[in-house]
Amino acid sequence: MNRPPPVLLLLLALLALGVVAQVVPLYTDWLWFGEVGYTEVFVKTLSLRGSLFAALAIAVLVFLYANLTFAARTAAPDVIWELEDQLGLPSRVVIEPLIRRFLPVVLVLIALASGMRATVHWEILLGYFNAMPFGTADPLFGSDLSFFVFVLPLWRLVYGWAITLVTATIVLTLAVYVLQRSLVLTSRGPRLAAGARTHLLVLGALALALKAVGFWLDRFELVFS
Repeated sequence: MNRPPPVLLLLLALLALGVVAQVVPLYTDWLWFGEVGYTEVFVKTLSLRGSLFAALAIAVLVFLYANLTFAARTAAPDVIWELEDQLGLPSRVVIEPLIRRFLPVVLVLIALASGMRATVHWEILLGYFNAMPFGTADPLFGSDLSFFVFVLPLWRLVYGWAITLVTATIVLTLAVYVLQRSLVLTSRGPRLAAGARTHLLVLGALALALKAVGFWLDRFELVFS
């Protein structure tokens, strides 16, 4: 029987450590809340953290899977491209089976890690769902001050997740295209397959659109200056 590669074992070990790092504090919190008679509060926060984990893990998995599987299926239009490649990478005959085999595993691990990382922000989501107006408007935008305490932090959090996901997707997609020889560096300069070019342009446009959203959110920081 073939043994799992060391890289996969390392990723699984890191994932296991991450799970332990999440479970131990949860167990101690459960004991403490039960001791003081507030188990319902603990269950509510736990369900909120579970919802955050599921939502972000699924979103990351779907987005990465859609983009990277598309990239993996976009082969170079001409075998000559592989012969002209200056990077000295292994042949596509070797690379493609490895991508098909390990890409789903890597995507699941990334999604699980992202979901676990998201659970630490449960207080921001709880504040958003239980926001109450302060009855005082800010002088610049006319928004109730509760917007800056409860709503804006969640918007910025979601923006940070989105821009990180798109940026990571662009980097991973580029890596897949290089391995697939849809993007090659030749003596005459880089060559990019038409499908890969369109895909990367769409991702780039999405990143720029998100950056525009970030600039729009930055204007609210004037209230704190």
